[in-house]
Amino acid sequence: MSVLKGKSAPIREKRLQTVSAYLGEAGTLLQELKRGELKQRIRTFSQAAADDLLSVLHLLNGLDDVAVVIHGPRGCSASQLYFDGFNERKNPWAVTNLDEHDTIMGGDESLRQAIIKLHNRYHCAGIFVVATPVVAINNDDVFSVVEELRQELGVLIIPVYTNGFKSKTGMTGYDTVLHAALKHLPFAEGERTKQGAEVNVLAVTENRQDMKEIKRLLAALNLEANFLPRSGTLQSFMNAVRAQVSIGVNPDHCDYLGRVLAAYYQVPFLRLRPPLGIQGTQAWLAELGKALGLERQVCALHKTEKSLVAVEIARYNFTQVKVYINLPAALAWGVADLVEELGAQVAGLSVSHIDQLHQPWLEDFSRTHPDISLHVAQGQPFEQANILRRLQPDVFIGHAFDALWAAKSGIAAMAVDHLSILGYQGVVTVARQLKKALANRNFGQELQESTTLPYQAPWYGKNPNWHIKLEVK
Repeated sequence: MSVLKGKSAPIREKRLQTVSAYLGEAGTLLQELKRGELKQRIRTFSQAAADDLLSVLHLLNGLDDVAVVIHGPRGCSASQLYFDGFNERKNPWAVTNLDEHDTIMGGDESLRQAIIKLHNRYHCAGIFVVATPVVAINNDDVFSVVEELRQELGVLIIPVYTNGFKSKTGMTGYDTVLHAALKHLPFAEGERTKQGAEVNVLAVTENRQDMKEIKRLLAALNLEANFLPRSGTLQSFMNAVRAQVSIGVNPDHCDYLGRVLAAYYQVPFLRLRPPLGIQGTQAWLAELGKALGLERQVCALHKTEKSLVAVEIARYNFTQVKVYINLPAALAWGVADLVEELGAQVAGLSVSHIDQLHQPWLEDFSRTHPDISLHVAQGQPFEQANILRRLQPDVFIGHAFDALWAAKSGIAAMAVDHLSILGYQGVVTVARQLKKALANRNFGQELQESTTLPYQAPWYGKNPNWHIKLEVK
């Protein structure tokens, strides 16, 4: 596997044939996947979508004891202020604040000064230099500056090359950071032979509550776990090559990391569905237990946890409740299984992307929900508004940005950004929040009455896939 030889990770459209625009039968995409001919779709109009820079910053904000230099205009650093607002622990960061002159003549000196000042003030374990799409245009020699300052300052400096133009899939940014870390960290020869943690837990975007639940379950199995990159350090990456096995929390986010650790350092990678719902959590733990010879312990843990959850959720009745879900792909299907375990119905499903890794999910979904259209979109609230008006679900489940638009449409909304939805406790949390959302439907109705959405009647008369077309080459 020579993937680390490149300056950056291959974009997901090339590596996995990722599609980020689609609305229709899941079976159509399934057949294209089986033939190895997943056709690219494009939008003739796109309202909002995250790019790879946002994903890069999202991941870096989850690492401990690192500093970040955003090499570009200050507008490129605006999203960092958003992440600062949600982090209890803030990593130091700086922006080189390139102006028009720098974008033409080069901003190497601005980059050099930003790195030196950040290092002298904070002395972090490492510095990530994020080259923004503007730098991709003017072709600054970031690598030369980084190499020079590594020697001069004696600190680990890692260049991360975003582009923003090549990929329509924002998650490519996660691969970009992980590629940079694995490529530039000084792994010593023979480290794989040393004894390390039993399991690498690969978590990229999970919140603190979800991480707490995963840690609780692994502690119940007396497992020594190495968490990375979320809540990890650069040393966590160094330790990862010595683990017995790696397991992903969200396989879409950590697939690249798991595959590289398996190919370069022979750490087996368990690519499983997220531990969502009773059965989903059991399956996740069962595969981990099988890999480490802990089948009996996992069985006992599941029996205990299942009985406790059953008592908690017995008080809820979600029969005939229609739920619309809009989440990243692996989470969306996991939450769909969870709400159906609770007795609710899935009215519709929006996922962030579809690629080669999703064939098993597409097979299950097209078989069990043949009448439900699959919506593939990152952002695009105008399409969501059209779909929700047609379906009129009882509850919407998604991230806060999308949940807000659903609430403005008069639908009870449940945002999962800061909820613990993973593991056995996640089942109880979702049941409670679902009940709360249903009991507070008036909020959505009043918000709809007091809010005017920016979409006109003619748009609601069109098919929601009006702007989604097959790409012509």
